Amino acid sequence: KARQNQFKAQEGYNLTFFAFFIKAVAEALKKYPLLNSTWQEDEIVVHSDINISIAVAHENKLFVPVIRHADEKSIKGIAREIHELAQKARQNQ
Repeated sequence: KARQNQFKAQEGYNLTFFAFFIKAVAEALKKYPLLNSTWQEDEIVVHSDINISIAVAHENKLFVPVIRHADEKSIKGIAREIHELAQKARQNQ
């Protein structure tokens, strides 16, 4: 707990389990690219970019911002982006 508090004091945001989870999903999508695909007309299209959306609830609204190129970010970078995207969503930006 002390390290969590120290991290938040230094960085201004929390390092949460969710950031680790997003990183794990991004790495899994990199390892198994067929999971990062869509069906378009009569073929499967595998996407090269790994973009992961998150859900942010605010009042009676649900926002779904996207962490772009999640596989290229560190866990700390993902945590920072989660924090920034959630703040923007809650400020209706």
